[in-house]
Amino acid sequence: MATEVELKLAFPGNALAAVEAHPLIAGSPREGNDETLENTYFDTPTLELFAEKIAVRTRKAGKRWLQTVKCAATSVGGLSSRPEWEQPYRDQFDFAAVDAEKVRKFLESRQPRLLPLFSTVFLRQTRRIEPRPGVVILLMLDVGKVVSAQGETPISELELELVSGAPSDLQDFALTLAADLPLIPFDRSKAERGYRLFRKTAEKPVKAGKTPAQPEMTPREAFRAIALQGQQTWQANLFGALNSDDPEYIHQFRVSLRKLNTLVRVFEPVIGDSFYGTWADQLKSLAATSGEARDLDVMRDEILQPLLCSEGDASHHQHVNLALAAVAAARSRAGEHFDRQRHGPPLLSFVRDLELLPNPLTAPRIGDFAEARLARLHRKAAKRLATTVRKPTPENAHRFRISLKHLRYTCEFFAPLFDEAPMTAFAREVASLQDEFGFINDLYVALQRLDSWSADDPALKDARDHIARWYSGRLDQSLASGLDAATTVLGQCLPWCGECDRRQIEGIRKRIKQGIAVRID
Repeated sequence: MATEVELKLAFPGNALAAVEAHPLIAGSPREGNDETLENTYFDTPTLELFAEKIAVRTRKAGKRWLQTVKCAATSVGGLSSRPEWEQPYRDQFDFAAVDAEKVRKFLESRQPRLLPLFSTVFLRQTRRIEPRPGVVILLMLDVGKVVSAQGETPISELELELVSGAPSDLQDFALTLAADLPLIPFDRSKAERGYRLFRKTAEKPVKAGKTPAQPEMTPREAFRAIALQGQQTWQANLFGALNSDDPEYIHQFRVSLRKLNTLVRVFEPVIGDSFYGTWADQLKSLAATSGEARDLDVMRDEILQPLLCSEGDASHHQHVNLALAAVAAARSRAGEHFDRQRHGPPLLSFVRDLELLPNPLTAPRIGDFAEARLARLHRKAAKRLATTVRKPTPENAHRFRISLKHLRYTCEFFAPLFDEAPMTAFAREVASLQDEFGFINDLYVALQRLDSWSADDPALKDARDHIARWYSGRLDQSLASGLDAATTVLGQCLPWCGECDRRQIEGIRKRIKQGIAVRID
């Protein structure tokens, strides 16, 4: 059995010439001749191999035929490690050389029912790279397609396979290439893409799953596990945003970066100044690259489009359509700034920096650490709630909403460390509060944009004022209901501790009963 350590990088098909011409690639010796590889993947009619994350394929390279068995890979940031068995193929499968007994018996028992499902055909160029003494990397440049009866999908990727050296050497070399080329790490194997095609599985935006934090972890171990999960969500949605027109990819891309930014800030006391200093601001900056596009989508879909469905005269619809046209023009410009060359290197660097984080000799209990950080975020949310009640401006409401977001994300990070059901329920209540205050911010941002655009088109000033008047009643209602709900959510007994800051919330509740209205200065 061999264990491959490789790093996969995807690039757009129109960047092939630039990839081939890069001096680190063009200047390296070829390893053999360029080959067209024809691969056929097999499984049972009920996809039993797929269920066990085992891939069986035959490969035709020139006159040679090979049989390959691969098992599930551990893959992070494009870097994967997987067990593999390869041998000559002679018209029928032979699994005797598979030295993992359970895998061998599983395959032998299903051998009579194996059928071809899909194929991959691609041209492979192989280069031998020696970045420094003792480090050897095989660079495979693959261009072709995955084909099944259901359709086909393109292949354009680099595979960096470690011959000698450390996995970090692959990452360092990939970073060097990604600084000049539109490369992003890509974890999905050709077999995975083939199965998706065969099963007609639609691509869709990715949300983070259940947090991997566990009570037996140290705070730094928990941070690394949650951060790697977040990085995978970031990577998947980035790939979708670059290859799909679905705006939800951009939204989930932005959410993944915001959650990682919250994570870094929450774990600041235990991750060290270097990591915190590098990533706290960079994650925020990366999220901002998609902020313009996402804000414009929200302005169009949540603020302006509903007005077209409401009753109004010709002037009403004229104002709304004028604003929609301005949004469409701005959205077209915003899309031009979302490119892969800016995002590939940070993805690679984030994984590398995570792996370089040492474990401290002593560490606080993860439960104590989590409780202290949650209490701190709850106090901050309560203070910002009080500020919003005293001075109910859109800016203060937005700051309060941000504090809710940090509290919610942190509840999700730490849910398994406490009674999980109440923690999850509390996080859902906080998320509902975010939505309540989200409308206030969305409307305020939309009005600000129309204000700024009206310098070039005075008619937009009338449209802005019309839209502000139309929503004024709902704005005050949203603030009143949101503040009332906030006192209930933040004033309850908190699921992570027995001592809560409820007295401050009671004072805020009394002030709300006296009446609150939004102040836009």
